[in-house]
Amino acid sequence: MTLIEWPNGPPDSLEPLPADLPRGHAVHHSLWPVKGAADRVCIGEGLSAAEVVRRIAAPDCKSLIQYNEDWFHADLRGSLELRRDPGLYFERAGALLLGGEEQSWTWGFLRHDEKHLVKERLLAVAAGLEATEAARESLSLIFEELFMNAVIDAPREAKKRGLEPRSGAASTMTMTLTRFGHRVCLSCRDPYGTLKIP
Repeated sequence: MTLIEWPNGPPDSLEPLPADLPRGHAVHHSLWPVKGAADRVCIGEGLSAAEVVRRIAAPDCKSLIQYNEDWFHADLRGSLELRRDPGLYFERAGALLLGGEEQSWTWGFLRHDEKHLVKERLLAVAAGLEATEAARESLSLIFEELFMNAVIDAPREAKKRGLEPRSGAASTMTMTLTRFGHRVCLSCRDPYGTLKIP
């Protein structure tokens, strides 16, 4: 059973909860100070990007989803599944975060000088999906951050810790765009797994 705690009860749009939701517990952000967040999925409602980052960096908040009436149940399902088995993120991040997968594109890269080629391919796919200019700009900015994390930040952090990258096929970095309905997810894998949120 999944329990959702919300001030004055959950919105009507959340009831009834799908019967196949994984077992778990979620709490609205206004109740965190009282209820705690360590063993719960945290539900943000109207939080700014800065507030989301601040809360997720706190030691007691292990997962946070922003409330959106249209896909809240899918977001909650993905978050509960990730809490149960974090390794699922590395197997199917896009499908898990979006609630399903209709199409997926993956581009492998090894070096910094491949950035423009990978980005060009990503934006060509986005244009083919008839993504708005704002959506393409967002994808471009997210791509830049993920690419730099994989190519520069993760190797530097691994070197500080004396870690070696994985070998073989796992040594290739990959950028994956997943589509489900009108939503997309851009994710990136690198062979280090060392990046920390400050």
